Amino acid sequence: MTPRTFHAAVIRVSEFCPSSGWVLMVMGGHHHMLGSFPQALQEAVFGDGRDGNVASTLAPQGAAEPVDGGMKVNGRWQFCSGVDRSDWVMLGCASAEGRPSVHVVVPKRDVTVVDTWHVLGLLGTGSKDVVAEDLFVPQNHTVSTRDA
Repeated sequence: MTPRTFHAAVIRVSEFCPSSGWVLMVMGGHHHMLGSFPQALQEAVFGDGRDGNVASTLAPQGAAEPVDGGMKVNGRWQFCSGVDRSDWVMLGCASAEGRPSVHVVVPKRDVTVVDTWHVLGLLGTGSKDVVAEDLFVPQNHTVSTRDA
């Protein structure tokens, strides 16, 4: 669909349920960003007709260190909207000095979801924290923030 149609859908859904509208908007943006990732990742997420819901917290709250064949990722990210209903998580990572920051996409099962989202409004967004510890991310599951 066109961006205009997508935005109209988000507004309409939000009129009935702000939490649903927020998650639709955020996850739609994540799926749009996946187009800048390598084809291998897109196949892993969406191949064979999978829905491939991807939650995200794009701020570089974690760190990615280059290692042989990919990145080693560590950190804790706040406000990962949609994580309850996602199979994948996109994380913003700061890199070593002089290297561009990166975004990585990992299976949700590889991170720990921390239930920190105890709020009055927008409870349904499930914007919880996620934690990665010494997580290996293959190179084809990464993209520089600049390219994303």
